[in-house]
Amino acid sequence: MHITIRQRIIFLTPFYLGSAIILFMPLTRGIGALSLFDSLIHVCLFGTIGLVTFFTFPKHTLKAAWSLVIYGTYSEIIQSFIPTRTTSIRDLFNDCIGIAIALLIFVFVTRHLLKKEKVSPLAKKRKKQTSRRLAL
Repeated sequence: MHITIRQRIIFLTPFYLGSAIILFMPLTRGIGALSLFDSLIHVCLFGTIGLVTFFTFPKHTLKAAWSLVIYGTYSEIIQSFIPTRTTSIRDLFNDCIGIAIALLIFVFVTRHLLKKEKVSPLAKKRKKQTSRRLAL
């Protein structure tokens, strides 16, 4: 079954809309003081978006990673226009950490867990049948 680019983008849309809501909603004054909590939110948010994007476009992981870095940069710029938000290089750094962690998880899963059996059982069966026919 072939999944089109349009279907992939439709699948990703709720994740990016959800992240935009989290990144751009106005905050109360007390939440900004929790810098560790804020850093954790950025790492988890961009890690989650990164994993979903990497698994949706597995052949374009580097392009997706750079696109996520650009998305993080723009989100920090847009936050400078929201009165209760601030722009922070630390937040962008945490976004990049989340993207890097997601990329490492993606590479580990695709190389070690998903590709244990490189040839499908059906292909092995066909190969055996073909080799038997050639032997006769």
